[in-house]
Parts: sequence; C-alpha cells; structure tokens
Amino acid sequence: MKNILGSLPARLLLGVIAGILVGLYANEALMQVILTIKNLLGSLIIFCVPLIIIGFIAPSITRLGQHASTMLRVAITLAYVSSVGAAFFAMFSGYGIIPHLNIVSSVDGLKELPKLLFDLKIDPIMSVMSALVFSVLIGVAAAWTKAAVITKFLEEFQKIVLAIVTNIVIPLLPIFIACTFCALSYEGTITKQLPVFLIVVLIVMVGHYIWLALLYGLAGIYAGANPMEVLKHYWPAYITAVGTMSSAATLAVALECHHAPTRPVTVIDTIGAGDSFNAGFLAALLSGKPAAAALRWGNIVAAQAIGTSPRRYPDWHTLQHHLEEATDGQC
Repeated sequence: MKNILGSLPARLLLGVIAGILVGLYANEALMQVILTIKNLLGSLIIFCVPLIIIGFIAPSITRLGQHASTMLRVAITLAYVSSVGAAFFAMFSGYGIIPHLNIVSSVDGLKELPKLLFDLKIDPIMSVMSALVFSVLIGVAAAWTKAAVITKFLEEFQKIVLAIVTNIVIPLLPIFIACTFCALSYEGTITKQLPVFLIVVLIVMVGHYIWLALLYGLAGIYAGANPMEVLKHYWPAYITAVGTMSSAATLAVALECHHAPTRPVTVIDTIGAGDSFNAGFLAALLSGKPAAAALRWGNIVAAQAIGTSPRRYPDWHTLQHHLEEATDGQC
C-alpha cells in the first residue's frame, strides 16, 4: 500500500483531489500564494520541455546510424497522418456530441482570481517546434557525418536531462497540478459547471483512448505484440497533460513510466553484468513476454549476478518473487 501511494499515478491523482479541496475553502491571500507558486512552477516546467526534447530525440536519432533519414521520414509521415486523422475524429465527434450538451457560454458568480504576489518569467531557450527541428537536424547530421564528439556530447546531455527530469520535473508535477486544479476550484469553474465539466472531460478522455487504442492496435498487429501492455501505463501521462495543459510536459512522465525498476543489491562482482542482463531479457522475449517485462527480467537476473559470490542466478520461484516486488505500485 505504501508503494502504491508513493507511485507517480497516485501522487498525480492526490494532487488533483487536494487542489480541488483547497480551492473550495481558500481565501484570497492563500490563493495569491498558490497562484504565484503555480506560475513559477509552470514557467520552470515549460523551460525544461525543449531541453527534454533535445536531450532525448537527438541522441535517439544518432543511434539509428545510416538509416536515420529513412526512419525519420517514416516516423514523421506516420505522425502527421495520425495528427490529421485525430483532428478529423475530434471534429466529427464535436459536431455530433457537443450540440446535444447544455453548455452555457458564461456562468454567473465565478470568482476572479487574485493577482500574483510577483511574476518571475523563465523563458524557454526555444519553442517546442524549434527544439523538434533542431533535434532532427543535429541528430541526422551527426549520424551522416559520424561525428563522434557531437554524438558523445548528446549522450552525456541526455544523462543530464534525465537527472533533471527525475530529480526536479517529476517531483514538481503533482504540486503544479494541485495548484492548477486549486485555481479552477476557487473561481468556481469546476463546482458551478461540475456536470458539464465531468461530461466534457469524460468525452475527451474516451476520445483519446479510442484513438490511442486504434494507433497501438495497428502497431500491435504489425509487431505481433499486445498493445495493452503500453496503453495500461498511459494514464499518468494523460493526467499530466490535463493538469499542465501541455502534451509536451508528458514526456517526463512517459520516461518515468518507461523506467524498469531495479532491485537494490550490494555489488560484489560486476563482471558479466551485461551478459546476465541480456540472458534475462532474451529469456523473457523467448517466453513471449513484452519488452517492458523483459527489461524487469534482465534487471533482476543482473542484480542477482553482481550481488552474489560465488555467482548465482535466480531460479523460477525466486524470479517470480522479485518480479512481484518490482512491479508493486509501479506506473
């Protein structure tokens, strides 16, 4: 239970609930503090988004090597086809559903949000689109020219960005989401239009999951894998998108959910650690396990290998026990 409450999805959900409850009873002075914190955290998160894009897209492109340009053409084509398809899906759904809802354009009695105590702007180094274009260009050019120094720099930069995401962005997200919903609750947007608010949120969530199910279903058919292994981990990223009003901010959460947990051990001998991980990973794949489960298998076998002397590997029952521990409360 403690692991579940400490997981990222639980913290995001608690942030939403806490924000709504505080907003119902907060006075103007408290809201000034909360809105100032929200503005500051929002600026910091938006500042980090281009860094996250560059830190993870550019090194990923360099790893494609000579096939980088071909893979990128395919990926960009698929992305834009998906975007156009999603736009038409949203348009037709909106025309078919929204006119039947009793939505008023304005609501009487909404509170006006108080002014910030101070406004500290942290401008990002570039826009999201600029970061995407820069990442693609620098990644492809480095792959074409086999630029070892730039490739090494991008790999190191990725480690730095991952540390920022893990130690700064992820811990701040629940606080920012709580402040966002606190503001909505205080001004009455949620409470005075609660039925419509819930209906619209439900429609949006269902629409997103329908489209995601279609995309991952097609990918699963092509790859011969179960798309639910991905979809079931997606809702923390979705809560983040709703709370931050930014799809780009979900990159940090997606990275957190993609992380395969490890089992802490006292390191005795690291020789063969990589081979041990590969053995566990391949054994899981050959057993029909998805990639996410295979990562956990590899981590557990490698941890057992480097933490024992003489070297011992987990049997089936030990492996299952550690798997249950590793997945308890994970997003």
